[in-house]
Amino acid sequence: MLQIYLLHINIMNHYDVLCVQNTASTDDIKKSYRKLAMQNHPDKGGDDAYFKSINAAYEVLSSPTKRNAYDNSRTRPTPTMFNDINVVFNQGSFSRPTKHVPTPAKQVILNLSLNEAFTGCNKELHITTDIPCKTCSKLCNVCNGQGHIMKTIRHNVGNFAFCVQNTIQMCEQCKGKKIVKNDNNSNCKMCNNSMFITKNVTINVVVPRGVENNLRLKVRNPLNSNEELHVITKITMSSNYSRKGNDLFYTLRISIFDALFGNVWNIPHPSNTNIIIDRTKSPDVIRNNESITLDNKGMNKESKLHVMFEIEMPHKRKNECSNEEMTCLKKTLDNIFY
Repeated sequence: MLQIYLLHINIMNHYDVLCVQNTASTDDIKKSYRKLAMQNHPDKGGDDAYFKSINAAYEVLSSPTKRNAYDNSRTRPTPTMFNDINVVFNQGSFSRPTKHVPTPAKQVILNLSLNEAFTGCNKELHITTDIPCKTCSKLCNVCNGQGHIMKTIRHNVGNFAFCVQNTIQMCEQCKGKKIVKNDNNSNCKMCNNSMFITKNVTINVVVPRGVENNLRLKVRNPLNSNEELHVITKITMSSNYSRKGNDLFYTLRISIFDALFGNVWNIPHPSNTNIIIDRTKSPDVIRNNESITLDNKGMNKESKLHVMFEIEMPHKRKNECSNEEMTCLKKTLDNIFY
């Protein structure tokens, strides 16, 4: 069984870094940037490299000019010597090898409860993947099992120079599959002529304490070395809980009577230990949306738990009250509170 550790993030592009679609508005990009920058600031225990990636991504995507140039560079090759182009001038040349084009990654969701994210745990991921059938398939001899081929295009630049642009295209013979049918086996019963066999693999993921939501880990498929797996954490928040960075927020709903006279509440905590809040001895009335902060009770020792009181007002009186009863109640409250 393959064992991997969720310790770092590998993001593919600026949009992935900021967790937005490539069609996101400027406001959506700004909101996501502020949220991620606050959550992943190194002073709050965030990863320094990822924090720098967040800032670099926002610097590009927040500027319409830079964003447009970045989008264009992702959709079509730029004719410069820094993008797989050979520039020739007066019989001199400059060249740079073409980058390897990776196989599209397969995303795998790792579902975690808030308790599991808080304490850390070991989780097994059962992954289904397709591997080439050894009985009826062979490597494509046109692309040498790469799934793509390099095509060279020559462009004239003025009267004395030209550039040679290397573009990568899908292999027409294997259609990007990297394998073709073996001539000696036209009717394979192992794979039903699909050239692929479905296999199952179990990966043991070691989840550290306080792991963040949407953490992305890149790992090679143990059954197919040409395929990348992106393991992405999805944390399901417990009832009344929310999270910002490593701080936890809990909404405590109380009655108007409790707001006036106090009470003792047991708050479930992801550490599996209840937190007791006693407001019976305080003379202060609890106001709606009032909050208290508990140090060292967040997702790690440096973070906090914020408990916000939400007062549930009665919908209506059960019975009609007489004027005498209303006057008595008002007088009692006036004697108790000021």
